[in-house]
Amino acid sequence: MSRKSAQEFLGIVEEMKRRYDIRIWRWRTSMSGKAWRVYYHDGRAVNWIESPRPKTPISLAIFLLEVGHHVIGFQKYRPRSGLTTMCAGQDLNLHALAGATTSR
Repeated sequence: MSRKSAQEFLGIVEEMKRRYDIRIWRWRTSMSGKAWRVYYHDGRAVNWIESPRPKTPISLAIFLLEVGHHVIGFQKYRPRSGLTTMCAGQDLNLHALAGATTSR
């Protein structure tokens, strides 16, 4: 398996920016990202992201995740709720819920 260089990742970044009209607000130094859309009174919408500069496969994955938020759309799917929120007030067998098996 060949390793891609940061230069090769640059081509992916430029393609995603062009294809999905994404703008980079800033490159983060941390391995986290953020995506948001700004709406203007004249009807324009600008897609912004922050992510680490793609230099490794992991930082590229974070960048692509943020791009994916714009591609799919922010309101397309309902946000996930946590297990504690979903099961609040219920007496559940957490081992069965997690799919744990017992040895016999």
